[in-house]
Amino acid sequence: MTLKILRALKDVPLSSTPKEVALLLAQNCSNEMICQRLHIKLTTTKDHIRKIFSKLSIHSREELLPLLLALEKS
Repeated sequence: MTLKILRALKDVPLSSTPKEVALLLAQNCSNEMICQRLHIKLTTTKDHIRKIFSKLSIHSREELLPLLLALEKS
């Protein structure tokens, strides 16, 4: 599953850290887990998530994985 997500993220217009955040979000990690794994502050994590949602035109975490899987297939 991680490989499929990484393939989909390759073509998504995000820089490297937001892509890492998106990968962790798609793997169902909490904001706190993302902070710990990437060594960033909670406010930074939330900012990345907001930008990811905006650029991908989604409104929740639940929309992210299906979108990435659809992108990976195309």
